[in-house]
Amino acid sequence: MSNENTPPNKVIDLNSIGDKKFASIVKNAQFETIHVVIQAGGSLPPHQAQGSAIVQCLSGKGTFIIGDESQKLESGAWLYMPPKTMHAVEAEETLTLLVIKILSDQ
Repeated sequence: MSNENTPPNKVIDLNSIGDKKFASIVKNAQFETIHVVIQAGGSLPPHQAQGSAIVQCLSGKGTFIIGDESQKLESGAWLYMPPKTMHAVEAEETLTLLVIKILSDQ
């Protein structure tokens, strides 16, 4: 599934994306929505987004790291980050995340 094929006003099945590591669901001038899968034992190294970001854990277990603070990630967890927040993710179990990057505040 790619952003150019996601029509507005239509329900889509996120399960149809599968285990592709990064899949852009929709992107426009205001925001980008990304489906992220991190396999068990895997991680995303420290990085930052230019704009604000919202992260929702859809499934799995892991750790979200901001600075020296580690926070548990599991199904139902939700997090807001201001622009340029350095963060990393570690997967204890395969993690599936929905990330919304706000582009209009960049």
